[in-house]
Amino acid sequence: MGFGSRTYPLDLDIGELADGHHLIIRSIAVSDYLLVNWVLVPEPAEGADLWPEIRYDADVSPSGWNQWRADFDQFERPVPKARKVWFDFFRPYYEWYVHLDDRGQPDDDYLRNRVARLNLHLETGAARIWKPEQRRS
Repeated sequence: MGFGSRTYPLDLDIGELADGHHLIIRSIAVSDYLLVNWVLVPEPAEGADLWPEIRYDADVSPSGWNQWRADFDQFERPVPKARKVWFDFFRPYYEWYVHLDDRGQPDDDYLRNRVARLNLHLETGAARIWKPEQRRS
């Protein structure tokens, strides 16, 4: 089925990633690879080193498919049969990959530390953010 090359304009607030800094996903572009265009608001001070931790997956992900980040915001392009992709966002320096079992399923620590999940439908461009409920004090 395939979706070709496309840019999905989003401008979605994922939530607070670090000390008052919100992660905004401006767009997601798919061409030879998948690129997440993001910004932190307000912009961190120079040298603050605040990079979001992002896990990416799709509804069709063949064995051996590289869902790991090639750079801070660049991923392998989804396979042509994929219809949906999703991204889990974590605070800087959270090592989410050590919280997956041998089948890629997350443990409780992973789920507790996920700031939000962004679901993107590749054919329609519809996007939805899921955030865990706020914990009550």
